[in-house]
Amino acid sequence: MKDTDTERLPDRWRRIIQRVVRGEDWVPAARAEGCSPSYARVIHTRMMKHPVVVRELEAIRRDARREAVYGVVEAMAQAQKGIDLAERHKNPMAFIKGCELRAKLSGLLIERVEVSTVDLKGSLEAARTRVINVTPQRLLCAELGPAAGQAVNGSAD
Repeated sequence: MKDTDTERLPDRWRRIIQRVVRGEDWVPAARAEGCSPSYARVIHTRMMKHPVVVRELEAIRRDARREAVYGVVEAMAQAQKGIDLAERHKNPMAFIKGCELRAKLSGLLIERVEVSTVDLKGSLEAARTRVINVTPQRLLCAELGPAAGQAVNGSAD
């Protein structure tokens, strides 16, 4: 396709776009439409530079989204099928997960995510200080108990 021809897509490009929209990768799609291996590796970049190709891809995807409507009703029905299957196979975890999904879809269960900052540098410094202040004698006392500390210090009661 020449750069000056921006209103028309070559048939080969249109077929490649159709293959990509159906889920095929760019290189195999181009190879299947007769492109050389070297051209197949760069065709994605070259095609996406053309506004006609971008518009064509977006139009196909928009139409596909419109036709394949998947909403809360469909999701609830699918979750119910999963729950029924889990119940038939006596799988309690899958049953609970299905119920959880239905609760989320209906708005009964809302997950809250809390993001907080942690001072890792300060925590690492505090840990490093604790490690440095541990002497072999203290370490032995901590492992063997207070009687070991008296024996190491030489004091006996």
